[in-house]
Amino acid sequence: RWAREMSVVTGYHNVASPTANGLVASFCATLPAAAVQEIEVGGSVDKGAAYRCISNVLREYGYRSHFARGASKIYMACEASLRSHGFDEVYGKEDLVKLYPTAKINSWGYYDATLVDFLLKEFERLQAKKRPWLYTALTVNSHLPGFAEADCKPPADIARNPILTGYWCSDRAIDTLLRGMKARGLLDNTVVVITGDHAQLPTRKVQALIGQPELFGAFAPMPLLISDPRHRLPKHITRLSSQLDLAPTLLHLLGADVSGMKHSFMGYSIFGERRRHPLIVGRTGRRSAYVQTRTARASLAMGTLDDLCEAGSPLLADGS
Repeated sequence: RWAREMSVVTGYHNVASPTANGLVASFCATLPAAAVQEIEVGGSVDKGAAYRCISNVLREYGYRSHFARGASKIYMACEASLRSHGFDEVYGKEDLVKLYPTAKINSWGYYDATLVDFLLKEFERLQAKKRPWLYTALTVNSHLPGFAEADCKPPADIARNPILTGYWCSDRAIDTLLRGMKARGLLDNTVVVITGDHAQLPTRKVQALIGQPELFGAFAPMPLLISDPRHRLPKHITRLSSQLDLAPTLLHLLGADVSGMKHSFMGYSIFGERRRHPLIVGRTGRRSAYVQTRTARASLAMGTLDDLCEAGSPLLADGS
């Protein structure tokens, strides 16, 4: 329903997983070097690297940046990493328990319905300050194995599967959030993006449920919906792109100029420069990289990639 009112981007791909890596790619438009197994609980995904992220850029335009999730903000050094890259406020399970002491939680944290209630109150608080802000929220219901609030009861054919139930209930929560934003007039002056931190992981249950390997895993397509009240965006745009393009795209729509700034962006605006660069890259840890164009794709060992680049040789079968 909301997709009919937003601009839908097809061709948007996952190039960094899990959540910690996906957030670095999405916010900072660069690929973190750490592999999944190298990220320790309590460690920093990027070792405090001096990336210039969307939050850093927007701060120079007077914005404050906020992040909220129902899960712990300490896990994988989420708070430390975000605060070191320009986020002013970071909320997690540790904060929500003070506001929702009787709310039910799952093995990850608070359900999406509780998070949405918190977000709408946050938006009202920020509206009163009359200062521009960036707010990113990370849902949890769709995380494997799938979670659902007690009062979220999907149709019977969906309710039989925890993963689908998690999707359905997360979808309901996002609908509640957007309806709440519309009622508060926020959709009239706010760029809104619906996407994921990374694609669904290829577990046995997911494979059995979906049956289409290309729809999950390290380089699977991801949803990207954008609402921008200031621009007449196409209702549907097909553009080979990735998480690395998210921050440049948003900054482009907001009119922020990064041309004179030092930054580490590897991505381009989907509505601008990306069309001139029809190749995307990803990384699976330190040992291999991923390259894709519209007609070819390959996973290359880093040593092979180095040799091909040094020789000026094509990376893919289509000559790219």
